[in-house]
Amino acid sequence: MKRSGKKQATDRSFVVALSRGLDVLRAFQPNDGLLGNQEIAARTNLPKPTVSRLTYTLTKLGYLTPVPRFEKYQLAPPALALGYAALANLGVRHLSEPFREQLMRETGGAVAIGGRDRHSMIYFGQSRAGIVNVQLDVGSRIPIATTAMGRAYLWSLPDDERAALLRELRDHYGGRWPKMRMASNGPARRSPNMALRSRRANGRMTFTRSASRSC
Repeated sequence: MKRSGKKQATDRSFVVALSRGLDVLRAFQPNDGLLGNQEIAARTNLPKPTVSRLTYTLTKLGYLTPVPRFEKYQLAPPALALGYAALANLGVRHLSEPFREQLMRETGGAVAIGGRDRHSMIYFGQSRAGIVNVQLDVGSRIPIATTAMGRAYLWSLPDDERAALLRELRDHYGGRWPKMRMASNGPARRSPNMALRSRRANGRMTFTRSASRSC
């Protein structure tokens, strides 16, 4: 999870301690179960002593539950409450439902809506028709660079914002980026209609919305 140190250093209103605490919570992924301080440090690029203080504080606040037997932590119910509150107040999720349902019936596939979170997209609404081979649900995180939803979001941006995001993705993925960039320059760049047919052929359609453009 890279952060823009230069931007933070010049922003006197930016609270670094809060940012780091949130990065610790963000380090937990759906299939992780338990994480130790060393694993969290590796995912957040924070020093292990800093992570130790943050996990201690988050435990005291009730957002993490310690598992002493393994010297690890898991997210606690209060962390879930934050996500549920955000989801419940996300108006576009409810507004999009009739359109998702209509498109689902017309295509016979799965229709999802999501928003950007740094270099990923997060599902916050989905409609499915029958049995569809889609293993993603609300809250799932998928990469912008290699997924239909991510590409749809990428090519919906104004040229300057798309260029800025592509630079961020290049810096984030390093040597892996050239091949991923070729995928990102796929059907959407050649023809919007071609991209639409491609997603229909795969039984999936996506709506996208920018929930957060901060990096």
